[in-house]
Amino acid sequence: MAGRHRIVLPEGMHFGGVVGVVDLVDGVRAHPSPWFSGKGFGDVLANPRRLSFRPCKGNLGFFRPERGEA
Repeated sequence: MAGRHRIVLPEGMHFGGVVGVVDLVDGVRAHPSPWFSGKGFGDVLANPRRLSFRPCKGNLGFFRPERGEA
């Protein structure tokens, strides 16, 4: 069933968890990446690693998951 944005999600899609990790290697005010908007600060990430889905409550900004999460 499509939601209000008409997007159909795959059966069994997980929500509310961690699916991978990266290394935060720098914070910048300018970067050639097309993903950088050119405003404010940007985080430079490296070494992405896929994880099996791990339930985890979200949070704004950086946070350390509680024991038993992620």
